[in-house]
This record gives sequence, structure tokens and C-alpha cells, in this order.
Amino acid sequence: MSQPITQQRINELLKDIEKNSQKHETSRRIILGRKSLTCESDQTPKVVKCTTYANICQRQAAKDRFLGEDTAMQYLRDNSDNANLAHERIRNHRNTYAGLRETDRNAEHYLYALYKVRENNQQWGTFHVLTYGYSSYKIYLNLIGHTTESLVGNNISPTRGSPATWDELLAGYYGTNDGLYGIRGE
Repeated sequence: MSQPITQQRINELLKDIEKNSQKHETSRRIILGRKSLTCESDQTPKVVKCTTYANICQRQAAKDRFLGEDTAMQYLRDNSDNANLAHERIRNHRNTYAGLRETDRNAEHYLYALYKVRENNQQWGTFHVLTYGYSSYKIYLNLIGHTTESLVGNNISPTRGSPATWDELLAGYYGTNDGLYGIRGE
């Protein structure tokens, strides 16, 4: 049975993250949405069911440009730097589970933009427009969905389980730029 999440419980989970990952310089965000609270740390992942959710995520602030960059780079390494194959594999992986794992979603967006711009560098400008346009579109769809949910009890947004985030936008932005200019450190 779902229970509402309280600020006290969120604070407890944040303290647990800090306790288990003090050896890393980390930043974290809370992203509001629905269904479950996921607390990820290096040591102990926890999931708490509730009526609204927050994904409490962390990343190494000095290293990652966006949440999910390490995942994207691992898929690239595992697929011999073939962005198309890496994108297909992470897309297939995302289809194996329900719900949102923001690191996987952002890695998929990064790899798709990287693949498309590597394939045709004239799409660089197009993909910047698509990146910002898609995030704006998701915000609009989710706003409509939340409005219909409050009025009639049914969220009609096809992107209701995947809120637009800053890191999602950055993933597309960096994927587009890396497709044209190369991945940093190459």
C-alpha cells in the first residue's frame, strides 16, 4: 500500500546517502514525479513506495557533465565506440524494466544525438533545436497531463512517467556537440 512521503523521510534518505558516500564529492537532486522514491548510493540502494516520488540521484560533480554520462561512456566502450549500436543496446535495456531510471534515459538521449550527428554532421544545428524542442514539448505534455488528472482523475500525458530535467537537456546538448567535435579526452 502506498504512503505519502514526508520531508522527514526524504531527509533521512539524504543523510543515508551522505553517510555511505562521504569518500566522493557528490551533488544530488530531488526530481518530483509519481510512484516511488528511489534513493541510490554507492553502498545501499533503497526504494520506498509512496503516492508521489522523488528520484534522489547523485553524481561526481567534478567529473560528470550530466547524470548518466558514465553509463553512456560505458555503453560506448562496450560497443567499440559505435554510437548506433550503443544506443540500440541501451534502448533495449530500458525496455526490460518499468519506470524511470534517469541515468539510463539521459545516456540514451546522449547516445542517440551522438550517433545522429556523427552520421551526418550537418544535423548538428537540427539536433540542438530538437533537444530544446523535445524538452519543452515534454514539459507542455506533462502540464496538460497534470491538469487533466486534477480535473478528471486521468493523466493523459504520454511522457507522465518521464519528467523533463536539466540533465536530460544537457545529455542531448553534449551528445550533439560531441558528435561534431569529438568526445572530450579523445
